[in-house]
Parts: sequence; structure tokens; C-alpha cells
Amino acid sequence: MNPDTAQLLDTLLAFGQANDRKASNKSEKMLNITKDTGEFLAAMIQATRARNVLEIGTSNGYSTVWLADAVGSNGRITTLDITAEKTRLATENLAQAGYLDRVSLLTTHAEDFLADHHTPQFDLIFLDADRSQYTDWWPLLKKVLVPCGTIIVDNAISHAEELAAFTALIQAEPAVTQALVPVGKGERIIVISGDA
Repeated sequence: MNPDTAQLLDTLLAFGQANDRKASNKSEKMLNITKDTGEFLAAMIQATRARNVLEIGTSNGYSTVWLADAVGSNGRITTLDITAEKTRLATENLAQAGYLDRVSLLTTHAEDFLADHHTPQFDLIFLDADRSQYTDWWPLLKKVLVPCGTIIVDNAISHAEELAAFTALIQAEPAVTQALVPVGKGERIIVISGDA
């Protein structure tokens, strides 16, 4: 990572933390991932050689910059958020990073996007959105993930109760290998075998 990108990430992280301290309702918060989660995501992308990544939950683009930097100039990020203002902020931040050419930013509901895509195309999916909907999204997520692709779920420790039904669902799947990694607020790694 070049020094300018690292400095931008530090600035975005500080902005998100300051914003969240004063925001009165959840929709106004950035709820950014932690720095060590960003480092973990980057390492996972490089280790798995993921080149086509779906992020659900853009916020102001802090996590998206980590993802876009990790996939490199030949990679592609598709990132979704339901809030137009956050998509606007993320677009500005990704432009500043110089990564707009490798990122598609969409203001849309994840279920609508997933319902419109029926073929395996994403090597890695990062889930950092409305946790109550993950169980409903699961069949759709499996359809767009390539064989042996990876799903990473944020807040797996900090919000374990909210994710209990989803966690039980994936643990019941015979074609799934999963692990809980104590990085940041907890990352659940889900790998679906090619036999799924």
C-alpha cells in the first residue's frame, strides 16, 4: 500500500470515529470496520487471489478502499449501500484514493441486487450490513459466489446474538467450512466447497 492510501485510510477512520461519537441515530453513523479488520481483508484477498469482490455495506468507503487496494488494478469491487449520501461520500473517497476505475458503487438494496444476479461471479463477498437479513440472503449469496469462494462476515463476535440464526444455518451446511477469527469485532470466514 502506498503512503498516500495509508494516510487517506487513517483520515477516513478518524472521520468515522468522530462522526459516530456525535451521530444521534444509527443511519447517520459510518460504523466503519477496524484497521486490523482492513488489514485482515486485504490479506484474505491476496491469499485467495480474489479478483471480483462484492461488498454489502459501503458506508463512506473506508472498507472499500482496503478492498480496492488489495485486488489491484486487475481486480473489481462491486459495493452496495442503501443510503445515497453514503454512496456519494464513498465515491469522493475512492476518487481521492484513485480507485474509482476498479469500483462500482451502487445505491440499492442487497436483496434486489442479488435477485438480479444468478450466476457465480464473485470470488469473495464481504458482509457488513443489516445482519437480520443475512439468513434470507443466504440462498442468493451462494448463487453468486464462485465454487470454493469465500464469504467474510463482520461483527461476528460483537453481534453474535444477532447473527445466531445465520451462524446456525451455515453450520448446518455440509458443504461449508467456516471459522471465527478474533480480529476487530470478529470475522466469520465461510468457504463453500465446489460440491455445494
